[in-house]
Amino acid sequence: MYLKSTFQHNPALSNIAAYYRIVESYRNEYDRVCHRSLLNIGFCPDATLEQKVSVMELLNAKYENELLLFEEHGTQVIDWVKLFLESDD
Repeated sequence: MYLKSTFQHNPALSNIAAYYRIVESYRNEYDRVCHRSLLNIGFCPDATLEQKVSVMELLNAKYENELLLFEEHGTQVIDWVKLFLESDD
């Protein structure tokens, strides 16, 4: 899984901004590489690059049932991860 950004119109800002999705790569029956969106995150204008990477790491760890030891994440990152996991249900 990885974080993919595309640039599109953000109605809240009336400007072009990055829209984020969590995407998975897989091979189809013809052995061609394809991508599947797992979660649409949306616009994150107030998130730093480090926060986005931390969110991706935590979501990957949750997906793979891994326990991250000695990882420091801010409360905002943890809140975003909880929000994304709840919205997936």
